[in-house]
Amino acid sequence: PRYTVAYFNLGSTLLRVGRPEDALSVLSVAVQQSPADPDAHYNLGVALAAAGQPQAAMDSYREALRLRPAHELARLNLGLLLVGQGRHGEALTLARAGLAVATRNLRVVNLLALLLSTSPQGELRDGAEAVRLAEGCCRASGFADAAYLSTLAAAYAEVGRYADAVATAQEALRLAESAGQMRLAEQIRHCLAFYEAGKAFRTRDTAASRPE
Repeated sequence: PRYTVAYFNLGSTLLRVGRPEDALSVLSVAVQQSPADPDAHYNLGVALAAAGQPQAAMDSYREALRLRPAHELARLNLGLLLVGQGRHGEALTLARAGLAVATRNLRVVNLLALLLSTSPQGELRDGAEAVRLAEGCCRASGFADAAYLSTLAAAYAEVGRYADAVATAQEALRLAESAGQMRLAEQIRHCLAFYEAGKAFRTRDTAASRPE
């Protein structure tokens, strides 16, 4: 008998309690049992990323997308890993391809808007499109999602609307703090300092940097 769901559940539990190496072993079995299941590859990718193996994680996410092109989380996580490696053009292409297969995929739309707003490569940025996409995400979520509002703030800054960027980032920060999203709140605070200084944020601007 095959117990793929049980392996998924156990692997997810191991990830939640901070045991990615153990989760890897369990989720690898799930992939072996169900090689045509995109979720099996996605879950393995999550474990690989948590275990500090980004390249292997990207391979798993790509396989999940090959099996199910509309797999939102696989596309999102792959895009974020690409951004983390400075591969903004590839991430942008990936996000645009996601819109072709799932036009209402807000998280992928948000990723695209973020890339268009904050990429350090000027030829990849398009502030006007970023504002349009980010405002759409915020409307669809009732302006109640801190991450989407944070992206909208970045888009406003990219087109020079710094007062709007500051106000939007402040609202995003309030929502993040209210929801206990402390990591996101810290990221928003960091970006807010740029907007208050009349500067757009770039993804190369790490937490160690500050606007001059």
